[in-house]
Amino acid sequence: MRALRLLQILFSIFIIQLYACKPHAVPRTKPHTLIVLELDTAGFYKQPAASSTANIRHLSEKAADVIMQRLIKLGIDERNFELSEEMNLITLKLWQPPNNSLPIDNILKVLQAKGKLEFWNVYDTRRIFPMIFPDKNNFENDSIHKVLSKLLNISSQIIQEPGKNANYIGDARIADTCSINAILSKFILPPDLHFLWSIRRQSWDESVILYPAKGHYPSLLNPVITDAEIAIDPNFEKWYNIKFIMDSATAFKWKRITNENHEQNIAITIDNNVVTSLFIQGTVENGNCAIYGSFTKEKANEIAALIAGGKMPTALNIVEQKIEN
Repeated sequence: MRALRLLQILFSIFIIQLYACKPHAVPRTKPHTLIVLELDTAGFYKQPAASSTANIRHLSEKAADVIMQRLIKLGIDERNFELSEEMNLITLKLWQPPNNSLPIDNILKVLQAKGKLEFWNVYDTRRIFPMIFPDKNNFENDSIHKVLSKLLNISSQIIQEPGKNANYIGDARIADTCSINAILSKFILPPDLHFLWSIRRQSWDESVILYPAKGHYPSLLNPVITDAEIAIDPNFEKWYNIKFIMDSATAFKWKRITNENHEQNIAITIDNNVVTSLFIQGTVENGNCAIYGSFTKEKANEIAALIAGGKMPTALNIVEQKIEN
């Protein structure tokens, strides 16, 4: 009897610990946020009625699946949200757990993002920089270079180590990026050069980085990512990296790209903004890739959600948002 009682006690302890380790669902009786999202279906209504209805229904199902994947990657338990579709409307009910510090605005920003993932070749800055600043030791030669040098903080690596290839030109305040773009458009530059700005790495950061992208098309467009996870940076424990795995077809393309671009930089972009620039040291065989940077846990989760959740098939507009009891 004592042995049986001991087994019962041990089993009870096991169940308690197992429950404690699992993410808790919020009781559905508590208030929740109701969000109604409308799909951009422009063009579908020009099709025959039956075809239009079927296409919109398929579009809605695909968008709802992307939303679900993104919510899960943000760390929101499946029991804490409910999705329903009705033609071009998707309704999301979200029960926020008490310990989830992710603001609803951040969640909506991730859900509404297109999530277009691309890989771009990056120009050697040793070639591009002299075209922008013919005399890097004297930025006061004329008014246009004078203005540009005040708006754009040139990478110290370009100035201090002119023989080394830096992977970016400089950084600037977000408020100045339009002015810098206008100035750069006046220069005679290679026809396949276009400039890309980075994302904001932290919510409080007001500066972004300028990269010289190469090519009229990305070297890798809409890669299929099977999974993405965040991990603590081993060198800086307060920052996080994002590691992701490609499917076999994408991994084959990535192997070819890395094989052809030894000692070159490749920029990874989401919705036309650079999240990181990779220096290719050798051929990548297995389709594994990582995004390194000074990311907070929240920002890393947002990037992982966009990568793993896939591309949103169409734009989403919020038509209703309220708290329901």
